[in-house]
Order: sequence, then structure tokens, then C-alpha cells
Amino acid sequence: MTNVISLSVPQRRQTFSQNADALIDVFANHRRTSEDVFWLKENGELLNILECSGTPVKEESLAVYQRFYQQLPATMTFFCPILSVLPLYLS
Repeated sequence: MTNVISLSVPQRRQTFSQNADALIDVFANHRRTSEDVFWLKENGELLNILECSGTPVKEESLAVYQRFYQQLPATMTFFCPILSVLPLYLS
């Protein structure tokens, strides 16, 4: 056992929160456009993983989704046209 090599592992350079911020940025801004249905799927899965794992996420990091949430009602009427006339029937 004289040939055992010890491995010195470097310290983490970034915290989990910093890694989460970078992941959110990449998924929200650089992989696909927000009009792509897979953008919604991938970002939803990422946010679910971060939530379930208890990873702290800064509010500023989630600001990239603000525009998407503001446009969500109009986006949904594209996929389901009945939603655009539904308020007329409910009033």
C-alpha cells in the first residue's frame, strides 16, 4: 500500500445559490426562446428541481421570468382560442 495517492480536492468556488443563478440565466436566456414550448418545459423542470432540493434562489435571479408571466395570458390564448372569448360568456 505504498503506492496510495492522496487527492486534494479544491474548495468550492461558487455557492449553491450562485450555481442556481447561473443555471437560471442559461436556461431562461441562452438555450431556447421563450416562444418554444420546450423552453417552458425545461425552465419548469429546473425551477421544480431547485424548489424540491431546497436550493436558495435570489429574487433577482427569478426576474428573468417576469416578462414571460406578464405575457402568459396572451400566450395561452394562442394555444387555446376559447380562452380569449371565455370572459364574454362568463359575464
